[in-house]
Amino acid sequence: MAIAWLRKMFGVSAVTEPVSNQPVYHLTERQNASEDTHGATNSETTNAKTKRYREYLLELDHAFCQSLFGTEHSYEMPTETQRENAKSYAKQLLSNELNSEKIPRKPSSLPLLLKLLKMEMVNNDTVAQFLIKDPALTSQVLKIANSPFFRLSNQSVESLDEAIRRLGIAGIKRVVSAATMMPVFQASGGNKTLNETVWRWALCSGASLEALSIIRDQDGPSNYLLGLIPELAMLIVNQELDRLEGSLPEEEKILPMQRFKVFKRVAWKICIQIRKEWGMSEEFDQALYDMGDAMRLRKYSIVYDAIILAQYSAVEASAKPPISIEKLSLLTESDEFVNQTVLLSLKSKIEG
Repeated sequence: MAIAWLRKMFGVSAVTEPVSNQPVYHLTERQNASEDTHGATNSETTNAKTKRYREYLLELDHAFCQSLFGTEHSYEMPTETQRENAKSYAKQLLSNELNSEKIPRKPSSLPLLLKLLKMEMVNNDTVAQFLIKDPALTSQVLKIANSPFFRLSNQSVESLDEAIRRLGIAGIKRVVSAATMMPVFQASGGNKTLNETVWRWALCSGASLEALSIIRDQDGPSNYLLGLIPELAMLIVNQELDRLEGSLPEEEKILPMQRFKVFKRVAWKICIQIRKEWGMSEEFDQALYDMGDAMRLRKYSIVYDAIILAQYSAVEASAKPPISIEKLSLLTESDEFVNQTVLLSLKSKIEG
């Protein structure tokens, strides 16, 4: 069922093999299973596997930071001052709530989107009549539906009815989620190129989270939207770091890789504050707490898995990935086949 859904959603002809029936584990559980299977004399130690996990994640994060921030300073080691500054910034962001004005204004179409996501067993006409109440959103939906990431053919979508007919109810919910969130990313201050790169990362993260949710029987109507929020938090963290550094001498400002590490320390908190400020349901909170634990403690969570797959996809679009799919699968709870399937779908969308 899950693989059939992937074929329908992504149109990936490579999806021909069954998903492996092997169980999925947390990192330590995987290690114990390996030791039980191969025997203590032939198995790697827990420390060795943890070291490999750190090495592979560091390689992926390093390559991804180059796609986010460029190659300048990418191979520099932080000074002691930069290390202390990074720790201080993370502590400040964790200790203090951001002022409301630091959180992007709630999208005007968000209440309509949240109602749409809760609608079940509805037909195309009902959805069309519901969306047409917001002309600005309808225009944005058509624009998004014709973008390379969402279009299903070379033919343009000319009307809302046609978009719903082609994409289906689930597909139009994804498009409306993206149409609601895209202006927030575009309006974020700072580097325009960075904002665009983070937006593409967000689209890949949302698609990955929805796919993984189906495969793991954790499907929910808001999963795609949930997948877009951590990347918005990244932009907020980056802006706050700019503010905290102020007029510091260039040699004391933290390096790009350190910025990304600060993001991973505080992302869960910023995400939950976005959720609260925008009046969204508390249903997201546990997934975001789990994401925070995964980022800090090297555990697995479905949201962080989606983020990692989106990182890999972003790197793959511009350069050879620094780690193989086999190594990538140590970083996520999914096996190689599932990861490869999701990445193929993302690649087809990115390349149009």
